[in-house]
Amino acid sequence: MHELKQGMKDKLRKVFYKINPNYRNILKVNDRLNDFENTMNRIDQKCSLVIENNRNQNMFERLCMASEPFVYRYLYLLRYIRENDMVLDLECEYGTGADLLVKYTPINQCCCLNTVDYYSRLGKMYYGSDSLIFQTGCCRDIVQKYNIVICFHDRKNMLLTKEDIHELCSLIEYNGILAISFYGDSGLSGSLMQHAQDYGLVLENCFYQCDNNPELAEDRTEYVSSIIMYLRKND
Repeated sequence: MHELKQGMKDKLRKVFYKINPNYRNILKVNDRLNDFENTMNRIDQKCSLVIENNRNQNMFERLCMASEPFVYRYLYLLRYIRENDMVLDLECEYGTGADLLVKYTPINQCCCLNTVDYYSRLGKMYYGSDSLIFQTGCCRDIVQKYNIVICFHDRKNMLLTKEDIHELCSLIEYNGILAISFYGDSGLSGSLMQHAQDYGLVLENCFYQCDNNPELAEDRTEYVSSIIMYLRKND
């Protein structure tokens, strides 16, 4: 932009000096150059705004793209959601999937609970509404029960214990759904698949996801990176 401005100035000087060789007309040239300078400054400002907006838009698009594997998990949840359901989404970060549920299902409200306040603030900025609220805290802070409880943060879920699963189940209404995922194999994921009844749950379905293919697969392959389970509370 600086080179463009300087080149245009030089051309203007040559043109005006040629037309107005007299010294007294130099002031007219300077006035025209000043007008040009002001115009270019306004263009600079507009370009800066466009660049900044594009940068923010690209960041938002990358945010959504990064959440793409999770979108498939939320889409499968659509079959379980009923009118006026209350949904709790734990460690959902920006809430991209929760926003999908709010837009395309008749739920009453979805609460996105993060332990990191940064995600709650950013999610509130992008998606926050009366139907989609963001809070910072942990599930021990929750006092009400929900029809759907979502735990799709694979790696954090690897740290969960059996006691944590019982605590999650205490937040679910009878006949409600626990949607949970794990990164790779873990003793807890195996326990949930094989002994869901020990937690007062019934395994509705189990899927697998690969890093190079975000679609949910029913058959396990050697490239599986995540295990996703949908369990119904029957106790």
